[in-house]
Amino acid sequence: MVCFAKDPAYGFQVTPYPRIKDIKISGSFPLLEREILNAMQLYPGDVYHPKTFSGKKAVIAEVFKNEGYIAPVVNLDAAEDPTDGNFVVYVTIDKGDFFHIRRFEITGNRAFSTTRLKLQIKTCKSWLTPDFMRCFKKKVFNKDIQNLIRFYRRKGYPEIVVNSDVNKDAKTQNASIFVTIDEGPRYDIEFQGNKEFWDVTLKKDLTLFKEGNKKDFGLRKSIRKIKKRYHKAGYKDCRIEMKSERKQEAGMPVRNIRLLIHEGPQYVVNSVNLTGNYAFDSKKIKKQILTGTPGLIANGAWVQETLEEDKRAVTSLYLKQGYMNTVVKDEIKSHKDIKENTTYVDITLDIKEGVLTQVTCATIHGLNVLSDSEALEAITLKKGSVFRNYMIRSDENTLSSLISEKGYPHVTVKGTVVISKENTQAAVTYEVDEGPFVRMGQVAYTGNFLTKGRVIENELELNPGEPFSLKKFLESQRNIRDINAFDSVRFKTYGLKEKEDKVNLLLELEEKKPYYIQLGGGYDTEREFYADILAGDRNLFGLNKEIWTRIEISQIGYRGDLGMVEPRFMGTRIKSSINMFSEKKEEFNTNFGTRNSGISVSFNSRLFQKFKTDISFVYAYKKQYQCDYEPLPAGEEDEYDSRRILTISPSLIYNSTDSYIRPRKGMFSSLLLDFSKGINNSLDNFFKYRLEIRKYYTPMENLTFALRGLFGDITRFDDGSTIPEDQLFFLGGTSTVRGFDENRLRFDATGKAVGGKTAILGNIEARIDLGPDFELSFFFDTGSIKNAILDQGSDDFRSSVGVGLHYLTQIGPMGVYYGHKLDRKANESAGSFHFTIGFRF
Repeated sequence: MVCFAKDPAYGFQVTPYPRIKDIKISGSFPLLEREILNAMQLYPGDVYHPKTFSGKKAVIAEVFKNEGYIAPVVNLDAAEDPTDGNFVVYVTIDKGDFFHIRRFEITGNRAFSTTRLKLQIKTCKSWLTPDFMRCFKKKVFNKDIQNLIRFYRRKGYPEIVVNSDVNKDAKTQNASIFVTIDEGPRYDIEFQGNKEFWDVTLKKDLTLFKEGNKKDFGLRKSIRKIKKRYHKAGYKDCRIEMKSERKQEAGMPVRNIRLLIHEGPQYVVNSVNLTGNYAFDSKKIKKQILTGTPGLIANGAWVQETLEEDKRAVTSLYLKQGYMNTVVKDEIKSHKDIKENTTYVDITLDIKEGVLTQVTCATIHGLNVLSDSEALEAITLKKGSVFRNYMIRSDENTLSSLISEKGYPHVTVKGTVVISKENTQAAVTYEVDEGPFVRMGQVAYTGNFLTKGRVIENELELNPGEPFSLKKFLESQRNIRDINAFDSVRFKTYGLKEKEDKVNLLLELEEKKPYYIQLGGGYDTEREFYADILAGDRNLFGLNKEIWTRIEISQIGYRGDLGMVEPRFMGTRIKSSINMFSEKKEEFNTNFGTRNSGISVSFNSRLFQKFKTDISFVYAYKKQYQCDYEPLPAGEEDEYDSRRILTISPSLIYNSTDSYIRPRKGMFSSLLLDFSKGINNSLDNFFKYRLEIRKYYTPMENLTFALRGLFGDITRFDDGSTIPEDQLFFLGGTSTVRGFDENRLRFDATGKAVGGKTAILGNIEARIDLGPDFELSFFFDTGSIKNAILDQGSDDFRSSVGVGLHYLTQIGPMGVYYGHKLDRKANESAGSFHFTIGFRF
């Protein structure tokens, strides 16, 4: 441990204690190392306490028992590194055998087959896995029972009860699972008398099919929600009568429930009038209220609760302008239209404005660190301003913040006011207690066994001896937590709570493993079989810089990259990266390939929470060649010469989606621009842009709509008409218009893909959650390639419809799609299958 001790000569002295330099874990699979560390509550950088080890063994063992292992054995050991006196902890786990699921029985189910129920249960999928992986996990099984209950409730069985019994035999290492289901009756709910709302709308309020119906509690709650819906629509006299009948249908218990809805008359606002308002015109006041006459958006319903909120809003408007004693009352007059079964309501808001209160005097006592003029300039309630009582607290905070930044973190400010009898004048006084002056003391950090100290110090906004600033202290915390080399950072202050004249800071750091390697491979219809390897060092030379290399090989070619990332370009908040690359690519259904190598430099920064901007500079050496080695087409020889290209690419991205892997709501949009200049040719002199917008909407728990629109265009800088084929847009395939082969939305007489200078794409997809880890989707895709270089194919939009099935994993969904062409041409297939990992949009 590092501690601060009083020293009469130097103020504070830092005393080091041995730390855990690294924790090496073996035998943790199938758990991640981070799960083991979290269970131990022990991390690199922590103080080394040998006595705590015995307790950690039991904790780790319990984690693996919960994963289904019978008698895991855990050994802990530690070795001191003689170079620095810190320790490396070794965790060795012998998991041993686990309980195999040999028997899984479900009884009591009559409405649904056992096979269908087992599809809702992850534990039952063990027959899909090899024998050595058929492990019983209590946590997973408990979730399965809840999934089963939710499934029954959705299907109309709110009284479902599921009991389970798990028999484990340590000798045979087998687990037998017995699930007993008491389905209860199926509920058929019928609505009668509802004219304002459709049945499908009212069914959204039936919470019993989500929360159950024990002792009819869920049913009563559902009826209350329906009445509330009617009440908000202006049916304040709505009554709901319930009639229930239990019977047998095909030997199954059924409970028929009829909800008789007596809507009563609808109360509609006929007019809203204002009286007594002199300070503000009626137009400004009506902007504050929700109650209004029927319009394009508002239904004009009269709801007393809404009107009460409107009165408070009007009062607040006056209060903000200094009218402290404003009173707003309502007067309601109504008349019935029997023929329309509607009651029209005329509302009058009578406003008693009262008098305007102004600040006649603002005084600040006890102020030393700021001048009176600085303080009075900062506050809102200064002489001549309109008095608002709630602004006293705001001014207290403003003064406290200003004084605190001068080195007085313990400052307190209390504001009081004296109002004249006529309520026209207010005298405001602020009493300031600055507290003791505090300086920044020493800063110590531990756990940075690789990271250089200057990396940490560069992120500190406070230097020793400076006046202590809480704002700069918080900024320092944020800066250090953003250092990519650290997994976690804990801040400890000494002297702040004790109101000492110096605040010392201790940073307890946990570094990430600097080196990483990732292997991947698979199959999709864009690349067919592929494999890739990514390796790097995220803390190069301990400077918080990342260097990485990646190689990908697939059936359309290969690519290699070597890059380095600087998170603080020239000390700013701009991240920069440099990347050298080389690739060869022959995309499917095209008659050309490209060899491309070069270097790119990019800079990106987050403008706001959801906006990110980027600019990159790419110098590339590109060579286009024909895949079939036939003679070059006449007039296109220049395209197949070696080309050197400089491209400047700014971009702007907005992202408000809730998930990167599986978005269900929010929007993603991007604008990407390319300013391309050929160094030794004029073919690459063009401007290219792509605008893409994606929208995700989830109206129901199990249904998500995903929409995408894309527009791209290429415009030459001069009057030339030739654009190299490798720069054109192509559509068709897994990522764009499904049902078509890759890049073959537009093609020539020989069946080869034709690209164009303009691309338009639209997708809409409905994704339906089928239960544990499976998702069904239906889609419609359409697109067009226009301004083609070759006068072959058509500018028309081509479209497809289809269906997809995804299996959801931790790294994203793996799926298969089938797309059917809606405008099949001669010699074309009816559609195509597509295999993919991850959503295409």
